[in-house]
Amino acid sequence: MTTGNRTKKELLAENEILRLRLEEAEETLRAIGSGGVDAFVITSPEGKQQVFTLKGAEQPYRILVESINEGAAILAADGAILYCNKRLSTMLQIPLERLIGTKLGAHVAPKDFHTFTALFESCVQESLSEEIAMTTMAGGSIPVLLSCCANETSGAQGISVVVTDLTQQRRNEEILASEHFSTSIVEQASDAIVVCDVKGKIIRASQLAHSLCGTNPLLKPFAKMFRLRIKESGALFSLLPHMQVNRFSSIEVEFKRNDGKLFSLLLNATHLKNIRNQNNGSIVTLADITERKLTEQALQQSEIRLQSAYSHLQFVNEELQIAYEELQMQSEALQNQNQELEQLWERSKRSEEAISKSEERLALATSATQVGIFDWDVATGKVFWTQTHESIFGYAPTTAITTASTAITQHDRSRWSDRVHPEDLPLIEEESRRCMQDCTPVDFKYRIIWPDGSLHWIESKGVFLYDGNGHAIRMLGIAIDITERKRIEEALNESESRFRTMANAIPQLAWIARADGHIFWYNQRWYEYTGTTPEQMEGWGWQSVHDPSELARVLERWQTSIATGEPFEMTFPLRGADGDFRPFLTRIIPLKDAAGRVQQWFGTNTDINELKLVELSLRESEERHRVLAETMLQGVVHHDSNGTIITMNPSAERILGKGLENFLGNSSVDVEENTIHENGEKFPGMEHPAMVALRTGITVRGVIMGVFNPKMDEYRWISIDAVPVFHPGETAPSEVFTVFEDITERRQVEKALQASEQRIQQALRVSRSFTFDWLPDTDHVQRSASCGEILNLTGDEALNDTGEHFIQQIHPDDRVGFLDILHKLTPANSSYVTEYRVIRNDGSEIMLEEVGHGTFYNSGTLERLVGVTTDITIRKQAEQELQKAHDELEQRVHERTKDLANSIERLHNEIEDRERAETSLLHETVERLQAVEALREKEQMLIHQSRQAAMGEMIGNIAHQWRQPLNSLGLIVQHLPLKYELGEFTKEFLSNSVGQSMQLVQHMSKTIDDFRNFFRPDREKVEFRVNETISTTLKLIEDSFISQHIKIEVLDKESTVLYGYRNEFAQALLNILNNARDALTERKTEKPRVTITSRSKNGSAVVTISDNAGGIPKEILNKIFEPYFTTKGPQAGTGIGLFMSKTIIEKNMGGTLTVRNTAEGAEFRIEV
Repeated sequence: MTTGNRTKKELLAENEILRLRLEEAEETLRAIGSGGVDAFVITSPEGKQQVFTLKGAEQPYRILVESINEGAAILAADGAILYCNKRLSTMLQIPLERLIGTKLGAHVAPKDFHTFTALFESCVQESLSEEIAMTTMAGGSIPVLLSCCANETSGAQGISVVVTDLTQQRRNEEILASEHFSTSIVEQASDAIVVCDVKGKIIRASQLAHSLCGTNPLLKPFAKMFRLRIKESGALFSLLPHMQVNRFSSIEVEFKRNDGKLFSLLLNATHLKNIRNQNNGSIVTLADITERKLTEQALQQSEIRLQSAYSHLQFVNEELQIAYEELQMQSEALQNQNQELEQLWERSKRSEEAISKSEERLALATSATQVGIFDWDVATGKVFWTQTHESIFGYAPTTAITTASTAITQHDRSRWSDRVHPEDLPLIEEESRRCMQDCTPVDFKYRIIWPDGSLHWIESKGVFLYDGNGHAIRMLGIAIDITERKRIEEALNESESRFRTMANAIPQLAWIARADGHIFWYNQRWYEYTGTTPEQMEGWGWQSVHDPSELARVLERWQTSIATGEPFEMTFPLRGADGDFRPFLTRIIPLKDAAGRVQQWFGTNTDINELKLVELSLRESEERHRVLAETMLQGVVHHDSNGTIITMNPSAERILGKGLENFLGNSSVDVEENTIHENGEKFPGMEHPAMVALRTGITVRGVIMGVFNPKMDEYRWISIDAVPVFHPGETAPSEVFTVFEDITERRQVEKALQASEQRIQQALRVSRSFTFDWLPDTDHVQRSASCGEILNLTGDEALNDTGEHFIQQIHPDDRVGFLDILHKLTPANSSYVTEYRVIRNDGSEIMLEEVGHGTFYNSGTLERLVGVTTDITIRKQAEQELQKAHDELEQRVHERTKDLANSIERLHNEIEDRERAETSLLHETVERLQAVEALREKEQMLIHQSRQAAMGEMIGNIAHQWRQPLNSLGLIVQHLPLKYELGEFTKEFLSNSVGQSMQLVQHMSKTIDDFRNFFRPDREKVEFRVNETISTTLKLIEDSFISQHIKIEVLDKESTVLYGYRNEFAQALLNILNNARDALTERKTEKPRVTITSRSKNGSAVVTISDNAGGIPKEILNKIFEPYFTTKGPQAGTGIGLFMSKTIIEKNMGGTLTVRNTAEGAEFRIEV
């Protein structure tokens, strides 16, 4: 298509024709697609018109209906299926040809038939949907969502039905319920439970596992979240290698959390199996045994402290013994010193200085050793003693008769005897006289009493000095305070006595060994169990009571402990006096000195035979009862003798809707407001079976009670039994167990069954059918009540009959065929459908249709026959009438066939005409498409021209915006060399110049950004303020107005907000303002002025742009908005600016753009 010689007006006229034809073609295509056109008329170029009808319009919709995953059907007003897709046939397992024509209600489960009927009747007014159950041909039931709405087909009222299979949804709900149940079990477990996949990633974790980990471990590696260290070996635990084996035994591990807290855990793991018994991962349980380990450690430490205390006492005793020996040595040394002093005295004090020094050394020695020295003059009774002796006897220091060199005081002997205990003084006097007479050293221990009443033990040692006649003249000696030593000795003796008593009284075998393992002491229990003697057991004799098969292992472990000094713990058998071996848990703890060297070993052997048997039995029993209680569906609640709830199983919590914590400490009386009788009255707490059983001591069974479940927000019905438990010899129950089951669904099912039975009986009466059940062995036939009306029978005769009697009522012509059908029934062919006539008691004849099914013994003999018999007499009469009508219709069809043959020939001719018309339509469509393409080319050309014009405007505006900054920047640059020549080029001047230059550059860059943002197309509508958009637009062009000395006045009367394309609105303003500027410049108006006014009017924004350029000539006033219309000439304008502005305001923003002349000039008015 060319445009070379055509004028703009011709081009516009051609565009308008093409546009109208395009709109007409598009409207035709939309009508055809929507189904609103059944036929259309096509006019040929010669003016000939032809009518065409549409064929095959429904084919795409039929393909769509057949491809959806839901069942779809069109029902007649009576519910019969007129059309259905294959999906519905597959869903109901009924062949498509058999399904069409049947009533959809016949395939609805009986329990939902009334719901279906109500839905079917109500969908005439509105589209409805309901969840019901439908039955398949095989007798199965499938849940569906039935959606239906009314429609009109060929002038007749019908129903459109969509059937969605909910089987998978129900399965998903069951899986979800199972998931919730397993989750509740996991969350109620007392141990942390972690479920991992085959790669060791955590896919589920209980709340305890979250708490133990300290963070959310889901979807993270088990090894990373739980860095476990095996307690026995110290190695890091890895889950995946352990799960390669079929069986996994419990191991003790340590876990250090990120916050530094250390846990001792007992880890168990098992395989996670899928339905094909394949490994899908692992289930790990982590039991926190930290408290138990701390308790065991505390017990061990207590035992160690006890052993250590005993060892310490022995050690202190040994130290005291050593101190005592040292004191004896010191005493002997003092005696020697005393003898030396006597010799010095006898030699007449050879050297005063030597004596003084000796006395000083003696004073220092006695002071350092806390030994008091005394000298008793037997003749005068005077006593000389040191200051230490003074303090030992509780006297305050005195200077009565003392010298600086000796610090010895003189006293009467009564000063000593006054402190001695009255009970000990006679013994001391007697012992002193004996030693004096026998010339033996004095050594005795006695008690003294201090002034504060405290008792102290004193040990005195001394010797008598005699004259030449053998008479005692003096006694020299020492006194030592042994109070602390006596206390320790008494405590040690008492402790040792208690230890031996305890060691002989405990049930364990106990013994003590030296550091090298030599056992030197056993308790009495050892000898009683083994039947041995101390001589036989001395040293390593214990090996004789060990099991020879275990002895080597025991010796190896024992030798290792002796070598390393580590504690010993092991279980092995010991032979008793009866010759039988029993398992013993042996623990041996070392007693070490301060240097860490083993001094002794303390060992115990605990008989764990009975404990193991009892523990095994209890564990098995507890596990059986635990599994039974946790897996049984019945709830179990344990009450004490007051009726207070002690515990309950998970099923009880589920049925009651509360956890155990909500019941602990409560009784049935406390929660009576939540229980009701079957009649709705409250169930008194004292009548609760548990309270009755406690009160009477009799088992209560089968009590029906309603219990409110807060989780389900409804009452659940339970059947409850209460069983009292008695302690031996007691008449009052000590506790009671209540066992109950949730019978809510059973009650609902029973009610539903009753209702279903009533509906079935009603359906049988309505459909004139009855059911039968025949037992050939007894020939007894039982029928439903509806049989009476059909067979004209009354009373028991209608319900109970014999097979022989009923067969005799069958019409003789049909009896043989009926019996033949019964005889041909086999286990492989056990069902039948037949029709026969019956002669009733009143002689009338009816036609029956019977559907039956037989069950057989293993021998193949018929055991039972059940079925449904329907009175089809009326239907048969209708079929006969229908057959008659069918015959008449066939005759009419034959006659009509001839007419149709002639019509077909005419139709063939019409088809040829339609094909020619379709060809013509195709040509016309191609021409229209070419016209559309030409129109698009013109639109592209307009857009291109608009863009070129906008680009020119933008460049001009940028030039205006940049002219002043460029001048300023030039002045700054010219100023630089001038300052340099004048010697004023300083760093501060340079910094100021650079700063000013950068401000100008940034201003110019911002100008570019402003223009770029202005010409960027809007993608979405936004809210914007009109006055702000006017201000932004003026910033872009104000320099070009200023350069032409044009004044712009903005009168912002109201701040209005628009919703639309902000930049397009600004573009429209820009085009109008540029036209005003060009008009003012071209006409050289004095005091040129442009006035912009914005206000709101009736909820719209109104913007007027007026100038004083003299206005627009009247002959072109109505043409200025046309495309390509311009008065500026081809070099100055494109003629599309105002056209684009009008398009933006009216089409894109739904407003109006008008123009009028005023007294001064033109006024453009925008209203949006």
